[in-house]
Amino acid sequence: MWVILTLTGWTLLGLLAAGVIQLFLRFLLAYLTRYRYRAIRHSMASRWTGLATLEALDQRSGLKRTWERMQKLYSAEGGCPDLVYAGINVSGSHEVMAMSPEAVRQVTSRDTVDFVKPETFKNMISRIIPQGLVVSEGDEWRHERKLLTPLFHYAQIRDVALPATVAQVHKTIALIEKRRNQKDTADDDTEAKGSSVRWTVDEGGNPSTIAVDLFGHLALGVVIDGMFGSDLDREWMHSVWKDLFTANYGYLIGKLLLGRLMDYLPLPPTVRMLRTIRQIRSTIQRLIDRRREETAEKGDQAQDKGDLVTAMIKAKDPETGERLPDDLIISEALTMLLAGHETTSTILSWLMYFVGRPENTQVQKRLQEEADRVLQGEDPCAATYGQLTYTQQVMKEALRMRPGGVQRVAVRDVEICGVKIPKGTNVIAFFIMPHHHPAHYPQPHVFDPDRMDPQGQSGWKGDNKTNDALYAPFSAGPRACIGQRFAMQEVVVTMAMLCQRYHLETDETEFIGGVLKPNGLRVKFIKRDSHDKEEGKKDI
Repeated sequence: MWVILTLTGWTLLGLLAAGVIQLFLRFLLAYLTRYRYRAIRHSMASRWTGLATLEALDQRSGLKRTWERMQKLYSAEGGCPDLVYAGINVSGSHEVMAMSPEAVRQVTSRDTVDFVKPETFKNMISRIIPQGLVVSEGDEWRHERKLLTPLFHYAQIRDVALPATVAQVHKTIALIEKRRNQKDTADDDTEAKGSSVRWTVDEGGNPSTIAVDLFGHLALGVVIDGMFGSDLDREWMHSVWKDLFTANYGYLIGKLLLGRLMDYLPLPPTVRMLRTIRQIRSTIQRLIDRRREETAEKGDQAQDKGDLVTAMIKAKDPETGERLPDDLIISEALTMLLAGHETTSTILSWLMYFVGRPENTQVQKRLQEEADRVLQGEDPCAATYGQLTYTQQVMKEALRMRPGGVQRVAVRDVEICGVKIPKGTNVIAFFIMPHHHPAHYPQPHVFDPDRMDPQGQSGWKGDNKTNDALYAPFSAGPRACIGQRFAMQEVVVTMAMLCQRYHLETDETEFIGGVLKPNGLRVKFIKRDSHDKEEGKKDI
């Protein structure tokens, strides 16, 4: 036994060393080929090592410093530069940022043709999501997109996302009220079930928590309900899905160093990760089997569960009659869990950041007035959702101010804005720059929801037909996010229901850290009647 353990240890050490050597050789090769990017006039790479700056990873102020450097480039250029050479990234690949509206448009419009998703990304999630829209390319991706797009039309999403969101927001409100006037922040039911939500209560009895944690919990619940309906143990899925990523950093680091080989090594992180994945996939498979049995027995009389898994089971190609195989349905469900809740959590957290700032007090007041006028004390429904127009404007403006980005790899030598980009280059379409282009957005750094009013007189009129990169919070081109309507409806409903009841305050007035979301931002929930009384005293 001792001999076996010794040999196993030396084998694992040798594989780790081989991974490190391979990564070093990739860095060396990238360093020696930096000359191929001399045509790009602007660079953010280290002058001596050629490495991409890692300052953006600083959770508190990294994004601020990166943003300031980009603004300097913007000013020096007299406008937004088309391309910026970012340097050599952590995987040993060259990285270029597409920043101008035209450069971003050229990258996103040629997605699936000249650009594909990075292999490092696919390797990281290969055992969690081995197939589906998030990882497929070319004809396979186009076929899957064709089958799935009808499931995300407005009527379908309205019937799924809206009731699921209302139910989860009520659970969140119950959590807020449970914490009100409680000085003891010991574990409650939510924390015992694996949530990362932790509360504090001020002297006035007003609870506060980290925004991304609270809304991550809410959004994951919405996606679970909307995807699987009531036939799945929500709390079990919620807990195991959170643990899948919070307790497996060792596995992800191993994947970065060893690639797919990590999946075949009997290491504790690998064993734990693969066991959890098997549990999740087998649970979803049993749910699919039950739905198929009901459909086979009752045919058209089978009860429609009103969830996306059932919709995917029923989906078929209108030309060939082909249906989605079970493995693909499972992968697409996991894709929604992975991408859907993170997206919505981030949007809601940025909304808290902007709405809770002192200079935006009137924005929050208008949100509350609209919620009172439209909802009349009731929950949002299909009839009232469309009337929450100002809430939608606030959401769209927050998405303009803090959009995401996409990373792609050139599959051949390509030309972007007249500059040759070598095959294998990682290209990041950086949407925040087109979204702050002063020619299209007057005073682009001002949070102004009125600019999103199509009937308004100020700002942008919502016409991005000439270049869809000018407003692309969910990406642009053929691979724009298929679930964006789901996310937007979820955000509007959540915001309206919270504004019915609370005045929202944040503890930060400066720029929030993090790469794409406001990490560390705390949001406080003050009952509106209490807040209004305090404001009335100030006016006397």
